[in-house]
Formats: sequence, C-alpha cells, structure tokens
Amino acid sequence: MVGGDYLCFEGFEKIADQFLSHKAEDVIYLEKMVEELIVSNAALLALEKENIKGTIRTDFVVSVIAVIMTIGVSGLVSGLVSGLVAGIVKLDDGGLLLIKATPKNVWCDFKCWFDHSTLWFAPVLMKTLSVVATNAMFIVGARMVLHGIRYPHHLLHIMWMSWY
Repeated sequence: MVGGDYLCFEGFEKIADQFLSHKAEDVIYLEKMVEELIVSNAALLALEKENIKGTIRTDFVVSVIAVIMTIGVSGLVSGLVSGLVAGIVKLDDGGLLLIKATPKNVWCDFKCWFDHSTLWFAPVLMKTLSVVATNAMFIVGARMVLHGIRYPHHLLHIMWMSWY
C-alpha cells in the first residue's frame, strides 16, 4: 500500500509539475544550472548522483510492489482454489445434510429435487475432475520434460502453433 501510494504521489507530482510549473522560473533555473555545470564539474556529478538516487529509489519501490503483488495474488488464488476444492469435496455432504433438514412446506418439492440432484452430481463431478486433473498432470509434465530437450520442444511448438 505504501509503495503504491508512493508511486501515485510520484506520478501526480510529475503531472502537476507539467501543469503548475511556471515556465519563466524554469528557464531561469535551467540557465543557472547550466552556468553552474559549466563552471563546476562537481555540480554535474552531484546532479547525476541525485538523478541516480531517484532512479534507484523508484526502481526499488516498483520491485517491492511487484513482489508484494505476486505474493498477494498467488495467496489469493491458492485460497480460492483450496476453497473450491473443499466445496467440491463437501458437496455430497451438503446434499445429504439438506435432505435430512428438509421441512414439509411449499418449497419441499424443489428442495428435495435439488438435494437429490446434488447427491447424484457430486460423484460425477469428482470422477470428471479426476480424469481432467490426471490428463493435465501428464500434459504439464510432458511439456516440462520436452522443454528441456531441444528438438522435441521445437517440434512440439511448431505443431502447437500450426493447430491455431
């Protein structure tokens, strides 16, 4: 958050400087700087050091933000996937719980249909996901192995690109 705020502040400062700066003052400042730089090599080195410091500081902040965002996104995705898997695993338990808690009222027919459909659908979903996940493991594993071997990797890439 702090890094993002800093980058927003830097961006706002650059935009505000373009719109709010006084051109006459800028020209006088630049002429004075040029005179100092011509006269003193030390002033040129000081200006260069200041520019390098600013660049390094901004680069550091951007790098930290990238790392934090990567960690945050990967944590969020891991949490969502884990929650989805937990929900799928407990789907049949939820259907059974709904069947046991079915009250006798107007919604009973729909709820009974939904409960029984959930109990029927859960094993079908698990079997389908099992087959898909196994195929995905083989595909990813094969791609990783072939990626390390030069010619099959290029052949696979050419075949893949020709399909699309």
